[in-house]
Amino acid sequence: MITVSQVRNVVLRRTFEFGFEEISRAYHMTLKAQVELEAEAEATVRKRSGLTPDEVVPEVEHDENGQPSFDFWEEVGELKDEAESTARIVRSAFLIALFHFWERHSNRWIDKENYSHEPVMAWLKTQNSTPDEALLKDLQLAANCVKHGPGNACNKLLARRPELFEWYSIDQSRMGVFPESKPGHHNIKIDSKTLQAFFEAVSRSGPKAGQDQDQLADKATL
Repeated sequence: MITVSQVRNVVLRRTFEFGFEEISRAYHMTLKAQVELEAEAEATVRKRSGLTPDEVVPEVEHDENGQPSFDFWEEVGELKDEAESTARIVRSAFLIALFHFWERHSNRWIDKENYSHEPVMAWLKTQNSTPDEALLKDLQLAANCVKHGPGNACNKLLARRPELFEWYSIDQSRMGVFPESKPGHHNIKIDSKTLQAFFEAVSRSGPKAGQDQDQLADKATL
């Protein structure tokens, strides 16, 4: 006999899967556009500086304020920095969007208004899932660190994943460019590999179908 609970779980699982496909598709389409932007910037750099396709593009020198040096490579530096800055913004935006997606579905699963990591992990284990508890917690902290800046989430993430933060010289800190020892949105480092790991953790951690749910899946109407 089909129960209301069984139908509800199928609907929740299917909704999560479809939603994840949407956000994942959006991320990879944006990532493709970003790769094209970086390739375009590099092609412009090579053309304006007379570099052949086989020659290595020199690293851009930065002044004490972290800006491209205003010399022969000024325009080259601006192009490269613009591409890198855009990539950072894109990754930060999708980091926040990914956690909000996970948070929204998690709250529906356990019928709560506010996200609580441990109860969600416990519920998932009743749904044939083996959630990646550590990475999902890192995702939560990283998203909150990027969104809110220095504070509890950044401090906790630093203790768990110190490699996700970049540190700067004392001279830069004294000039007010970056706080020397305070983790925050200014020095968290979310590269494409880290963000991809978060996407994969979300993908494999959602509720899984049991035998009874497999029989109901094709009958569920979303």
